[in-house]
Amino acid sequence: FARNNNNMCNIAYATFYPIVANDSSSSTHSISSTTTLNDQVSSTTTTTTTPSPNPAKLMYSYGSGSGDISLAKNDDSIHGPVRLGLRIPFFNKSYSTIFINTNGLISFLSPIYKNIPSKEHQISTPIIAPFWSDINTLEGGQIFYRESFCSCDLNQAQGEIAKIYSNTFNPSRLYIITWHQVAAFHGGSAGNNTFQVVIATDGKLSFLITNFGTMSWPNSQFSTSAFFGYNAGDNINSYSYPDSNTDSITSVSYNSNVDIPGKWIFMLSSLYTSPFKGSLLYTLSSHTSTIMALAALPEGNLASSSDDLTLKIWNLKTGSLLFTLIDHTDVVLSLIHI
Repeated sequence: FARNNNNMCNIAYATFYPIVANDSSSSTHSISSTTTLNDQVSSTTTTTTTPSPNPAKLMYSYGSGSGDISLAKNDDSIHGPVRLGLRIPFFNKSYSTIFINTNGLISFLSPIYKNIPSKEHQISTPIIAPFWSDINTLEGGQIFYRESFCSCDLNQAQGEIAKIYSNTFNPSRLYIITWHQVAAFHGGSAGNNTFQVVIATDGKLSFLITNFGTMSWPNSQFSTSAFFGYNAGDNINSYSYPDSNTDSITSVSYNSNVDIPGKWIFMLSSLYTSPFKGSLLYTLSSHTSTIMALAALPEGNLASSSDDLTLKIWNLKTGSLLFTLIDHTDVVLSLIHI
């Protein structure tokens, strides 16, 4: 069942056949993705988990021993354009170059020199920002980059993506950028942050894997703006972490959307429609306000409650309304079948 985002008074009833099931008991933190996929809306659920991240297990190998390019230490600098061996599809377009910004982001089409993200203005340049903030590697840390077609890296990415999206995706190229123990500009004793972006692509589809190690700033002693998310430059195909631009953004290291603290995986290509296959059977239209709760009943029936103070019983075999229960004095927020 799905509540229609454009008309929250309707219920879409469809059959779905999951390709991959994710067995998890984590609680829901929030939903804030706005990715549009072939006229469908794909929401990304941020699940809160309590264990601490394990950077050694999260991170793809990096550093000189892994064949990385080590970027020169700098403040507010851009490395690029970096020409890619295989184009990266990023929703409606694909790109042959990237720009690596010291300040915790990569951009397409053009470099971004702004060291702190704007809280108000929309983004017109396609970006992937694991931790866009004012970083100064002259004060500490190192940035590494490599393009990998090593089977060890490709197999790792394929395995992680298969658990969430599809076991048929086989990347042929990875782009791995790691910010290792980087310092904040004038951060003093604020500490250092380690995070990593992995873009996996086969030239037709792309997936983003973001790994967070120790994230020490911002904190109560050192406050600054920082943003985690991505934007295809259209402000539609985008994701923004709810705690972006707050001192709580360091929670990315123990939260996740794939139930692995510190790891985040997103699909970046509108060519891939959904991890489910199915068809719409009925749209149940009778409520006059927002749907608040649903419950499956015996004999193929469904109960729904709404802000309109009614409870309705539907026959899912025919899509017809059976009963409308009225005289509630307040909204019914939850339904269970006993």
